[in-house]
Amino acid sequence: MTQLYAALAGDRMSVAFPTREDDIHLDLPVNVLASYHFFRSTDMAELASWGLRVIADSGAFSAESAGAVIELTDYAAWIRRWRPCLHWVASLDVIGDAAASWDNWRALSATGVASVPTIHYPADPRELDRYVEAGADLIGLGGMVPFRSEPQRLLRWCAQVMAYAKRAHPDLRFHGWGITHPALLLNLPWWSVDSSGYSSAYRYGRLRLFDPDKGRMVSVDVRVATGREIAGSHRLLAEHYGLEDWRRIATSHKGTRRDLCRTSLRSFQLMERFMSGRWQVTPPASVADGQPGPTLHAVLGSPAMQPARSLSPQDRPTKELPA
Repeated sequence: MTQLYAALAGDRMSVAFPTREDDIHLDLPVNVLASYHFFRSTDMAELASWGLRVIADSGAFSAESAGAVIELTDYAAWIRRWRPCLHWVASLDVIGDAAASWDNWRALSATGVASVPTIHYPADPRELDRYVEAGADLIGLGGMVPFRSEPQRLLRWCAQVMAYAKRAHPDLRFHGWGITHPALLLNLPWWSVDSSGYSSAYRYGRLRLFDPDKGRMVSVDVRVATGREIAGSHRLLAEHYGLEDWRRIATSHKGTRRDLCRTSLRSFQLMERFMSGRWQVTPPASVADGQPGPTLHAVLGSPAMQPARSLSPQDRPTKELPA
């Protein structure tokens, strides 16, 4: 098992013994989301040993896109096996089917598996009532990815849901599934959110750097061979990212993917600090060792994809368990 040595720095940990000598600095623990669909055969204890705070969902949307089916009993068994390694887990929700989502959440509860339910856009806010009455104090807001090009539309719905909860269920906290747009991230009191937006650097050649001094994202084109755009952010990178040599991430190619991914994750962490300073959302009572929010979780994709590899000490996929 990999050991990470860390020292306390505020309410998070700061790397004292980096996984690699030349790695771009990340605060520990790193908040990530891993899906059962992709990580069902992965040693989750090894993953957590890298200094990650892991939340989990079923990955049902990705599974459906691949023609696979998530069985509730299999998902429940996986949760029970790895529960000590998981900060909290989501229920098996069914987008567009509130009744099936409710039934799955109740079925997991009946087997002793505590999970976080989700309501989907554009549900009536009163859909929260039965979950709260049944004991939920953390609920996900989902079903928004197909409407991501309409952030104001989504903002209105999320604000309506949260306003209703503030009146009717003031102790209720929210997780935002697949939230990437700054209008949604920065203007609502989430307790936590997850996003794959940081992957745009190595997937599309657009690096998004959060500038904590200005409270906004800076988008940099890393497809340009000269690296002219990233050179303009050299001071930001040196002061807030600990990256003195901007040329390490000047262009996106196979040799720079680890650095680009870790720089993007660092950007997420800086945005998380900024959001926490604005909102200071207290954690739900049901989550052990819950931290004040908002917390921003990076979606890992599959074990062999760059996000997981960038967090691995050896820059390799995680170990698969024997069948």
